[in-house]
Amino acid sequence: MNNFILFRSNNNIEKDNYKIIFILIIFFIFRIFGLIIYNDNLYLIFKPIIFYIIYSVIEIVFLKIFKKNRRIDNYFIISSLIISYILPSSTPISLFIICSIIGNVISFLSNNRINCVVITSLCIFYYLSINNILYIDKYSDIFNIVYILLWIISFIYLLSNKLIKSKVLLSSIISIIIVYFINGNYLFDNILFCLLFILSDNRYTPIKGYGEISIGVIFGILMYILKLEYSLFLIILICEILSIIINYLSVRIKYKKCQINV
Repeated sequence: MNNFILFRSNNNIEKDNYKIIFILIIFFIFRIFGLIIYNDNLYLIFKPIIFYIIYSVIEIVFLKIFKKNRRIDNYFIISSLIISYILPSSTPISLFIICSIIGNVISFLSNNRINCVVITSLCIFYYLSINNILYIDKYSDIFNIVYILLWIISFIYLLSNKLIKSKVLLSSIISIIIVYFINGNYLFDNILFCLLFILSDNRYTPIKGYGEISIGVIFGILMYILKLEYSLFLIILICEILSIIINYLSVRIKYKKCQINV
């Protein structure tokens, strides 16, 4: 488990989570507002809300069944808001439920070292992509400018409150800028949002600073190599697995140094 989590009380963690939830709710409302403006289908407009309710229920059920001795904290709200924001409104409910269960099972088997949101999103985007039914919600340039401003404000807020790993985020952004010019101006949808709320999540990033920078650089390299529509979540998954390895090696090296000193 991440040192960031180990040495902080549950109360402090939940307070920090509520700060993140506050920002995510703003993004969530922003997306609903966008769907209302650019979509005349009432069902699609309410789809993110349906996603949120379903994912929250699935997460709570998994916590109750498989983690009986663990209290249910408010992190499931963060996961539910994130998944509700990034998924296309055209995602079938049945597909969403199946992939959500798969994501939670894999996260449970990894002892919560792998983010269930990443697995769920990867499964959904992979299925939609290979079946040529992936339709990304599109907005106007003005709407996108407001989104970028909202992202910048959120970045400053989260960074000032030490709620994200800054070295992961900054190194990945630098890598993205380089890739943006080398890679024919190709960028994934929702990449900024995912960088801020998923890749830089304290729970799934390396303990050490050099590990954080490494993950950011690796993210950029993989983004240059992988250009499929579902590659963003595949890249984040790879980065999370590498984070586990980096943390393991960091602990082993520190343990050996302690033995030598003794």
